[in-house]
Amino acid sequence: MKRTIFALLLSATTAASLYACTGDDAAVGNSNDDGGNTSDGSSNDGSFTSDTSTPDDSGTDAGLSPTSLEILAVKNSAPPTPDGGAAPPVTISLPIDHALVTYVRRAVAPDPAGFFLQAEQTGPAVFVAIDSSSLSPAPVAGDDVSMTVTSVTNVASLHEILAVSGFKINSHGNAIAPLLRHVSTSTDLVTKLDNYESEYIELDGFVAEKFGGSGGSVSAEITTAAFASPTSTLQLRLPPDVQTHFDIQAACQFSLTGNMWRFGKNAEPSGWENADLTTMECNAPKVFSAVGASPTTVNVVFDRNIGASSLLAAGSQFAITDTADAGAGPTVSGAVLQSDLRTVTLTTSTQNALEPLTVTVASTLEDVLSKGVDATHNTANFVGFVTPATLQFNEMNPNLSGATHDLIELVVLTDGNLVGTTIVENLVASKVLLATLPNLQVVAGDIVVVHLQADFPDGGVDLITNETTTKADCSLPNCFPNAWDVSDTAHGQSGMTNSTRVLAIKLPNGQIEDGISWHNNNAAATNFFNETNALIDAGMWESCGGTYCTDSDAAVGISFNFQGVDNKPAGKDVQRIGATNTHSRADWELNDAGSFGIVNTP
Repeated sequence: MKRTIFALLLSATTAASLYACTGDDAAVGNSNDDGGNTSDGSSNDGSFTSDTSTPDDSGTDAGLSPTSLEILAVKNSAPPTPDGGAAPPVTISLPIDHALVTYVRRAVAPDPAGFFLQAEQTGPAVFVAIDSSSLSPAPVAGDDVSMTVTSVTNVASLHEILAVSGFKINSHGNAIAPLLRHVSTSTDLVTKLDNYESEYIELDGFVAEKFGGSGGSVSAEITTAAFASPTSTLQLRLPPDVQTHFDIQAACQFSLTGNMWRFGKNAEPSGWENADLTTMECNAPKVFSAVGASPTTVNVVFDRNIGASSLLAAGSQFAITDTADAGAGPTVSGAVLQSDLRTVTLTTSTQNALEPLTVTVASTLEDVLSKGVDATHNTANFVGFVTPATLQFNEMNPNLSGATHDLIELVVLTDGNLVGTTIVENLVASKVLLATLPNLQVVAGDIVVVHLQADFPDGGVDLITNETTTKADCSLPNCFPNAWDVSDTAHGQSGMTNSTRVLAIKLPNGQIEDGISWHNNNAAATNFFNETNALIDAGMWESCGGTYCTDSDAAVGISFNFQGVDNKPAGKDVQRIGATNTHSRADWELNDAGSFGIVNTP
């Protein structure tokens, strides 16, 4: 028995030595190898040995505790895998004795539930991909645990323990604060990612962009004290419900206490509960737009989620005036927060059609972080309710490059006004308001081209502005002579996302009047079927065999592939086939040349 234990410890020590001699990275089966021969300029790069391997280095692998050596041996037993891939499980029999549980995480499909193990502040650490509730007793953070690891794998370069035997809890309530590693100033989170993987970390930073899908989670590039510029290799990763709870978006400041997840070479500091994010600071909510939704209702839209408890049901936080003379406008008698958390519907006295009006919002209305409405952006102009035009998607391109911005073409089915109609991306999670259409009277058969990112120089020449009198008002090269050219909303939107999404046209009253579900040859995010189901529920997309789609693979099966089987490159348009509208992928085709501004032909 002693011989067996000695052999296991010798194996762990040998693995640790190999880890040091290969420049820290390669022995763990990841390609983030910086050579290991020269310093990267960091005062503490997280290595278990210094980059220069100085003899007096107090952080050498030889100084690791026996538990850390065991964790390292388990991680080194996992086979290497290409970034983004998954290796088959490997059967082993290696002990981990007296490791501390730093975090127990819930499942966020496709990522499993599990918990993280660590023994020293600078690691190594490892993720146990076993639901804690399946173990008896179930471990919690602060437990000192022992086990024999019997199966390991490597998923997108994240080392995972898949099976254990002899699991036991040695003690409860151990302090894990000494293991918490502050990494806000660490410059090597990406280049030495192996040395941070799965560790218990604290990170302060700013969100640099809107959140997008990341498996079943959402992620966004961030900046820190060490990373002044955002990079796709460093992203904050959260469950969608956590991101929605705080309405975290670009420019928000945060403090995270969680663990270092990874996807290939990408560092993804992560938390899984609301409590993992503290010191959350975002810009004060601004009034984004307002529109008459009916003769006696007005929808006021904000750029952040509104805290329901701050809204007064009597509507006394809202006042409507006549824009022309600042005199009294329709009176407000009620206010209701809609399910999107950004739209407040006001009940008003009867509005005069097309009368120019202004709504003003009091600062007592707050967002989900209890921050009052920005006093410098607390108004929106709109006009009294008019009958909206009926619109239909006709052509679009989510992957235009260079100076040409994304375009969405609409065809008018019935006479009416565009004012207050919106185009949105996604209906459930990571929702984006792409455009709010202007006050423009149109007739059946008209073509409308919406220029996204219109507040940026379009084509390197000028700004696209709304045509209001004739279809020739805009003479810029990127305008279309036979169509109404309109801008998005001059709010710096980033265009359509070149990824699996749904798009929808929503009337001022919130009703969806057209939509498309599409994908781009990539595996769909886990929650994609929820987005497609929202279109199905609105009667704007075909069902999955007569019912809702049960997973994202099923949703992809009924969605239109906007890259096609030959993976068409940027610049190809998604075009409706003539005037067909069966609310299915059969209505759409790829157009190599593009035909914006003209009627589609079969």
